[in-house]
Amino acid sequence: MPHLLFISTFFYLYFFSVRAEINHFYVVHENGGLYACSKGRPTKALAKKRLECPDEIEEELAGLRKDFLLTDDCQMLVLVSMATDEMIRLVSMFPEVWFMDTTAGEYD
Repeated sequence: MPHLLFISTFFYLYFFSVRAEINHFYVVHENGGLYACSKGRPTKALAKKRLECPDEIEEELAGLRKDFLLTDDCQMLVLVSMATDEMIRLVSMFPEVWFMDTTAGEYD
């Protein structure tokens, strides 16, 4: 079941990544390291950068990988953020504007 969750998450991320007006940033844990991946502003090309990771966080991530029964060749999605070009434009013009999901936990 955990593998299905990660496959569907990456499919969802891929679906939005092919749309030109959607910008995204995500962090994955793979091969013993954290990698930040982004597509969108300032460039529409996909970029990937290795992040420095404190030992405590690396231990927690290793524990999560073990709990989810993930192998070393599997990517684990740690964080994802998406924004449209219009959202970025509005936040640039009006820094006090925030876009967020406020319905978390409302519909149990």
